[in-house]
Amino acid sequence: GLGVAETAVSDALRFLLLRQGEDGRFAEDTAVADSAPPWAKPGDLASELYLTANAGFWLAHFGFKDAAQQAANYLARHLNRELHTLPSFAQTYWLAGGLWWILGMADEALTAVDNHLYTHLPESASDLAWMLYALLLAGIETDRGVIVSGVLKLKDKQEEDGRFPSDVGQDTHTTLEALAVFKTVPTTLLGN
Repeated sequence: GLGVAETAVSDALRFLLLRQGEDGRFAEDTAVADSAPPWAKPGDLASELYLTANAGFWLAHFGFKDAAQQAANYLARHLNRELHTLPSFAQTYWLAGGLWWILGMADEALTAVDNHLYTHLPESASDLAWMLYALLLAGIETDRGVIVSGVLKLKDKQEEDGRFPSDVGQDTHTTLEALAVFKTVPTTLLGN
């Protein structure tokens, strides 16, 4: 895979570092408010949590621990530990859970991963594959309930022609992401 030494990666990470707010959050520029998709609306908490989880996840993955920790702390301040919820999109949970896991924030990670995602698995093959890939990339064990249940559910989403359908029409991408997940988990989990 690409490392931090690659120009494209280092430039993207530098951009993220420059965009991080003092409180650890990430938000889209207000100049694009009229054209921003729902998950990137400036000034919207759900969007800020999603962008912060996504950016923080990748900063942690590439070793930018201080910036990732700021993002993780911002997210943790919005985590309702009793209800196991973040006021954001479903994708925020697996990105935040992966970020917290990478940083060793076990309580937060387990709240998001074990308590929420396990009982709220995504329905689409594309979201399942994305969730599983992110959690596995973060180092979540393959025997955790959310991984086992997610892999079994993803297997059931495969079409007869071998593809995994995408809810936005990108079957090739979803199929490739499902393959990356299947390559990572033990073959016993796949029933082979």
